[in-house]
This record gives sequence, C-alpha cells and structure tokens, in this order.
Amino acid sequence: MGRKREANPLGPANPAQTHYPALQPLTQLSAVTGTLTPSRKTRTIDLNHLSSSPQDYTLLPYFHEWAQLVTEAFVPVPSPYNPCMASVLALVESDTHVCCRYRVLAFRPALQAAGHTLTVRAIPRDIVARLRLYAAARQFDVVVVQRKLLAFPEIVILRRFARKLLFDFDDAVWLRDSYSAKGFHSGKRQRRFRAIVKNCDAVTVGNRFLAEHAQPLNRNVVVIPTCVEPTAYSLARHERTSGTARMVWVGSGSTLQGLERNREMLDAIGRAVPGVRLAVVCDRFPTFDSLPVDPVRWNATTEAAEIADSDIGIGWVPDDPWSRGKCGLKLLQYMAAGLAVVANPVGVQAGMITHGETGLLATTTNEWVNAVRSLTNNPTLRKRLGRAGRERVEREYSVACGGRRWLEVLA
Repeated sequence: MGRKREANPLGPANPAQTHYPALQPLTQLSAVTGTLTPSRKTRTIDLNHLSSSPQDYTLLPYFHEWAQLVTEAFVPVPSPYNPCMASVLALVESDTHVCCRYRVLAFRPALQAAGHTLTVRAIPRDIVARLRLYAAARQFDVVVVQRKLLAFPEIVILRRFARKLLFDFDDAVWLRDSYSAKGFHSGKRQRRFRAIVKNCDAVTVGNRFLAEHAQPLNRNVVVIPTCVEPTAYSLARHERTSGTARMVWVGSGSTLQGLERNREMLDAIGRAVPGVRLAVVCDRFPTFDSLPVDPVRWNATTEAAEIADSDIGIGWVPDDPWSRGKCGLKLLQYMAAGLAVVANPVGVQAGMITHGETGLLATTTNEWVNAVRSLTNNPTLRKRLGRAGRERVEREYSVACGGRRWLEVLA
C-alpha cells in the first residue's frame, strides 16, 4: 500500500479553492473574472496575482478568528468618510524604524494642523493579534500600510474593514536588497507586492522609479519624496582650513557593506588627500588602510549635530535595481546640514545633485579622488555647495512640502 498523503497543515494553497465554511459567506468566486467578490455590498479583491505557494495563505487555518471577523464584516461601518477631518491609522513594521520616522511620524504635525488625526500601530508578529488589529481598522477613515508586504488573506480582511486603504513604500520591496546572497528576484515578494498594490485605493511612493513599478497595477499612484525637517539641522560652518576636511557617512550596519566593498576607492582618497578623515555614524565601524575613520555611535538625539560638524557628505550606492529604488535620505540629511555632497549618479542621487551647484557627482575612483581633493582644498566651495543644497531641501524635500502632498492624497 502507498504511503498516506498527509494533509497540508497550512490549508489549501489557493483561497479560491478552500472549503472552509467561514470563508464561504464572505465570498462568491468567479473563475471567469478572477476576482473574489463579497456576497454583500463592498469592494472587490483581485485574485489574478495568486499562485499555488502555501506560504501566502497561512492565516486560513485560524478558523475561529476568521469566522468572527467574517461575522463582524457585515456590521455596518459607522459614519461616512470625512476627508476634512480624517482619522488615519498607519500600520508599520516598527514605530522606531527609519521608514516610519521619516515617512509617517514626520507628517503628524501637518496632519493635525489640518484637522486630521494620526494613530501609528506596529503590526504584531502574532497572527491572532494581527487579525484583531485589522478588525480595529474599521474605526478609522484611512488605513496606511507602510512598506509591509502582507499575505493575501490579510489583504482580504484589511480591504474589507478599511474604508480607504493606502500602501506607502520607499524601497524596491518586490526585490531582495543589494547584498542578499539569494539575488534580487523573489517570487514571494513579487506576488505580495502585486496583491497589495492592486487592492489599495491609492499608493504613495518615494520616487519615480518606484512609481513606474506600481502604476501598471494601480491607477492612483502619487510620488511623495522622503523628506527631512531642515530646521532640525544646524548649518555646517566649514571652519576647517584648506587641506583638511571631515567627510561623513551615515547609515545602518547593513548598508555599511557598500563602504566596505569600496575599500579601494576610499583608500585611494586617503592616500591622495592626507588631510581628510571619515566619520562613520553607525552601529558598527569599518577600518581602512589609508583613510582614518572616526567611529560615531548612532544616536537619534546627536545624529544631526554629528553631520553638521562635518564638511563633506558622501553617498555611494551600488548601481543596481535595489539602489534605484532608494530615496536618498543620506543625501537629504547632508544637504539639510549645509554639507558639500559627493555622490555617484545612481537613482534619485542623480536628480538630487546638480553637479557643481548642489554637490559633485563622481563615478570612477579618479573622479571621487578629484572631487574630495577639490572640496578639501577649497572651504569656500564647500560652503557654497552646502548652502545651495540646503536651499533645495527647503524648497523640494522639506517636511512641509511632503505634508502638503499627504493632505492632497487624503482630500
């Protein structure tokens, strides 16, 4: 006799094929249109992105919670959406995550000044707690999912409860990052990306590259650049004399790999410009043979001051799809503090920096050496470029600018 096949503990691979009684009152499935249509008046959920991968449907076995949420889903949603005084719920990975701080919390004052309220909640790891959070979304006018790629059953639930559902992202989240040993492509990430983008009322993104990947899936895509508050940064004084300069790099331990892979270029700068040092503001620190490093432990309260105490901000990213999705936060911080910036022309960096006006662009090692040398030997040039960069941040990348765009989305 053949071995008895064990049941899949995760349930059916595709929710359109499930026989859970709790799911049946919620949906009427159409093989023709590929949509999941609620049996009572509500929105449609697009199923065209689905595959047979069971990992995307791990919520289905939670039968009792699912049944309770289905029952609640047919309770009328109280009061109509008021775009003039909207209550906004932001669902984030962590309220201390850099994306939450710069793309959500930064705009709370602007939203409150316009009469809106902003509540931020971290998405729990526990599935049952997560389901209950989604059910609570019915109490808000707008729900913003910040960056998190949810499994399809989560989108089904959240779509039902959210009066207006938005997805905000500032990275190429459908890919793995530049340093992943598995490479860029991820089928799971792409499926989840398609699912959430297609089923939101609007999508907000940090740059045009991200918008181009979202627009085929959603007609309502708005670019809101990552922004900084210029007044949080003192202007660099550039008092170091000609021939000496302090470069600075700010980032996380994961993105530090970019500096470490550019060891040859940085050592070339150290040999050619002996009066320059590099301050690394991070949670770990590299060493180089010819370039002195000043390790600075990252701290939210001292980060701006450490940047402003420097002369040159450096921004190098790999020339790859993941980096083209980055939104240039490092450069914005440097520019806000009035530093002269040197960066390679990849992604948004090519647009943020106007060569010779708001910074210097460099690709090859020789170009980097020449750029750092010219800035080290010319404090006046450093100051001019830095002031021009600060003005551009105030004009195009300030929290005030981003707040106005968010208000337009909520209107």
